[in-house]
Amino acid sequence: MYTPEMKEKFVNLRAKGNTISAISEKLGVGRQTLITWNKEYATEIMNLRELELEDHKDKYFANHKKRIEIIGTKFAQLLERVDKQLNDNYEYISPERTLNLLLKYARFLRMEEISLSSELKKESIAKEELEAN
Repeated sequence: MYTPEMKEKFVNLRAKGNTISAISEKLGVGRQTLITWNKEYATEIMNLRELELEDHKDKYFANHKKRIEIIGTKFAQLLERVDKQLNDNYEYISPERTLNLLLKYARFLRMEEISLSSELKKESIAKEELEAN
């Protein structure tokens, strides 16, 4: 009655988080049939969701790592500048301005650390929920 391609579309849409109702409208398949498929293909759906999470995690961590590197580089440059000023008064920046910049970049680094920690907790909870279903 339904083609394997139709069922595959269902699994892919469901893995991406689409609701049964939304998929029913999109594919033109009855909700009860989709509920049956949802039970029948639960493992495949969960595996695809896990792959989706992994892809998102890889992209997020790549971006996150890049932000930390940029902020860390700026922080190191400021520290170097302070060291130069202390040693030979080169490229003078007022101590107040230098301290404010150092504190600003230290806050940025801390915010990235908090963001990463929060994201890891969310992923852990999402994974536990997927495994429970």
